[in-house]
Amino acid sequence: MKNTITSYLFFCAVLIAPFFARSPWCAADTVYFDIKSMISDTDAGQELSLSETIVGGDAPKTYWYSSYDAATGEFSGDIADLSFSFLNDPSNTVVFGGGIDDQISGLKGRRLVIDGSHTVNVKEIVSSKTDTWIGSENAFLKGESASNTICIGAYVPYRNSQRIGFCGAQTVLKIDNFVNAAYNLGSLDEPLNRIEIGEMTLYMGNNTRASYIAAFGGDGRDSRNPDVKIGRLTTSIDTSYMSSNLLFANSSFQTVEGILETHSYVQIGEVDGNAGLGMGRAGEQSTGSETYIFVNSQDSSSGGNLVQMRGDVSSGFISDNPMTTRGARVNYVMRSMDSDGNYSDKLQSFSGAYSVISGDVRLESGGLFINYGGYGNSREVVYIGGKENDFSVKGALVFDRAEGAPCAKFGSTGDVGNTYVFGDLRVEGGGELVVRLDSSGGELLYDKLHFDGEVGGGGTLAIEFCDPVEGGLSELAMKSLVSEYGLDGIKIISWNISAAADAQFVAAEGMEHWIDPQTGQIYAFQAHAAQDGLYVSYVAVPEPAASAAVAAAAALCAVAYLRERRRQGACGRN
Repeated sequence: MKNTITSYLFFCAVLIAPFFARSPWCAADTVYFDIKSMISDTDAGQELSLSETIVGGDAPKTYWYSSYDAATGEFSGDIADLSFSFLNDPSNTVVFGGGIDDQISGLKGRRLVIDGSHTVNVKEIVSSKTDTWIGSENAFLKGESASNTICIGAYVPYRNSQRIGFCGAQTVLKIDNFVNAAYNLGSLDEPLNRIEIGEMTLYMGNNTRASYIAAFGGDGRDSRNPDVKIGRLTTSIDTSYMSSNLLFANSSFQTVEGILETHSYVQIGEVDGNAGLGMGRAGEQSTGSETYIFVNSQDSSSGGNLVQMRGDVSSGFISDNPMTTRGARVNYVMRSMDSDGNYSDKLQSFSGAYSVISGDVRLESGGLFINYGGYGNSREVVYIGGKENDFSVKGALVFDRAEGAPCAKFGSTGDVGNTYVFGDLRVEGGGELVVRLDSSGGELLYDKLHFDGEVGGGGTLAIEFCDPVEGGLSELAMKSLVSEYGLDGIKIISWNISAAADAQFVAAEGMEHWIDPQTGQIYAFQAHAAQDGLYVSYVAVPEPAASAAVAAAAALCAVAYLRERRRQGACGRN
């Protein structure tokens, strides 16, 4: 009987233990680190190991306290826990710098190094006005090795600047949630090893400057094993400010541009709000690249920009900063995946006024849509306010649908009728080019691409037409595509190549035919790859009537299906 009661009590204890662990009776601790004392005790540029912050012996020294009086600015309750167990408790909060009104600046390269077997695993880290404006000079936390992982539930920097920074080639940083702020996570001089972030919300901090990341784990990292993983990137900041962007490379507060010679990879689950991406200050001598991989498991659209800064980023407004496509390359990969790790058909779009892309855009699964009319979509060198903006370098547009992927689409979010410029067109695994038609103003407008390099790959590119609003296609728009011979249709792609284009061009599924509802005439899709570009049209299908009837029935079913599908499809969601 006694054993039965003991077993029963043990079973109950196991059941209620999680409740007590989360209950108010098990209060979490708030621990304070006195940065001001550390600054007075150490020289600029000195690294202080975590183990050195609590020294045993006759004269123990600590920077760690359990209480802080904001009125007096005094710390109390010395913590002499040499095991630093309070830093490995996911219920605890660590505050660097005292109370919210305690102005502390001048870290000047002093770092706190997580050493030995220590790790940081806390509920949140709060930075109280602790300046780290200069990026690598003032980045504060770093790991001695990759095993000294820094795990934070929420990072809460003071909102008006990039505060506690992170640096170090061995530093692994994992953060569930970045609370509204501007961020400084590594630099080209001291990139982090790996960054994993659940949700990142950009805020107009740091004098309206952008947020910055830099991570490079070396050989073995690629688009499947990235250096950075971000679940969701978002902001409500107006797109005219630099603060709406997360950029790779050096902070605008650093005195040198830095040279990017490595190839780094950032995977993002979704980008929405007005969040934008691109490259920060990396000199034109850079030979490296940054690749952003979108792995959307749901459709996501952003009003943000795609940018690449050059020189001194001296203003918080995008329009005041010169841009370039020279030097370090910025690549984009669309690889939609569902929660089970299977290829999916979800979309990611950007509709901001800037579309500066220096590297390749690769479509593997899902759909990526950018603003064809965005600033930077040419190969021109233009001057604004006496500043040079050079867009002379362009990468390739690569349609490489993965095996098992439902689609691999590319198209525009801007006004219908604009042309986006790339270097090469490579149709490898195949894919779909979405072309919007708009004849509402009496003149047919349509999206266009231009390539001034090679056109090849040997694959098949499908052309999908749709209306920019409804998703379907109006009778007037379709009639404007009708051609007598198929050689004088609309030119949706322009190029200038001496040899034949090494790719096949077909209609997207369900668009192989169109039936004129007034006459019943059936028209078949035609694509003509001429020396100067790709012309597409619909050409009348001759009798016999029996063949026409069969084709008509199939086409009507397909058109009805596609009209409904595209009503909620890519074109209607941009």
